[in-house]
Amino acid sequence: MMSLAIPICFAVLAATGINIGKVFQKEAACRLPTLRLQRDVLCQYVKCTDWLMGLACDIGGTLFMVVALSLAPVSVIEPVAGSGLAILALFCHYYLHERLSCKQWIGIGFAMSGVIGMGVIAAPSNNPMSTGAILPLLACLMGVQVALEMCYLKTKRDELVEVASGYQAGMLFGLSAATTRLGQVMAQQTGIIYCFGGGIACSFLLSPVGFFFQTRGFKRGRAVIVVTFTSLSSISTGLLVGLTVLNEPIPQSSTTFAAWCASIGLIVTSALLLMEGSATVARTSQVMPRTSEVLIQQLSFVSSFSHPPASSPGLGTEDLQLSSWSSDHVPASSPGPGTEASS
Repeated sequence: MMSLAIPICFAVLAATGINIGKVFQKEAACRLPTLRLQRDVLCQYVKCTDWLMGLACDIGGTLFMVVALSLAPVSVIEPVAGSGLAILALFCHYYLHERLSCKQWIGIGFAMSGVIGMGVIAAPSNNPMSTGAILPLLACLMGVQVALEMCYLKTKRDELVEVASGYQAGMLFGLSAATTRLGQVMAQQTGIIYCFGGGIACSFLLSPVGFFFQTRGFKRGRAVIVVTFTSLSSISTGLLVGLTVLNEPIPQSSTTFAAWCASIGLIVTSALLLMEGSATVARTSQVMPRTSEVLIQQLSFVSSFSHPPASSPGLGTEDLQLSSWSSDHVPASSPGPGTEASS
């Protein structure tokens, strides 16, 4: 169990770099055009400092992830990497001075508990891989990708774009992590060292495609929704590949199996709580300006009685009070269709 402490630490560092990189990429995507494979658009992204910083954090996190996957099963590393959302929330709280809701703090606690649980009960894998499940699984994942892409092309709702882009990116990130582990296992079983290099090459080919789908989701959707569904999709893809293709072990005893399921459940629940908490803060920030405007109008209404305007010549006291009341309480009539033309 202690032998997996180091790769789990590498996985947490990888998740930290990748998720902080997403913050910079989202900030840049708001100012840049929609990412397309066109020279002028790509040049704008390459020249943007925030986007390059986010890309550098993503690449650094990917390198840490490669190290973690070379030392531990993918069914352990991918759920642990899902805790990166909690680290992202702490980064936004202490570095960007953003307020965290109660649900977000609970989600952070769940994520930490899940990571500790995975570190305690996880065991290294020595089982031979199941090569017969590779092609059916790839065909299934490819079909899901095509269905999500059709959904993206046909829908005009940003909510569906967030979900589709997040799932597409997460699936590719999960496959990227799985191919790294797959190459290492094949190299160990066949003795061909080039298999490990091929797995890393496939990983670096899949990751930029995932970045493309993720950036596309950032442009039309909310970052917290896209990142949450990216994490959930990456966790599910990593578990699916690890348990079916790599034949990684599931805890045998009922107690250990229940703890394993509970750890994964805590990490998944933390992602949902962090997403819901961020949405609540966003709604509050939108409601507060409208509430302040209503309060200002009510205070102005009250002050009109305590501080009446100075009397003007030609108006009696009663006339002045009546005109003051009518100007404060009767809404100004909107100009009719012909008013502007007649003036």
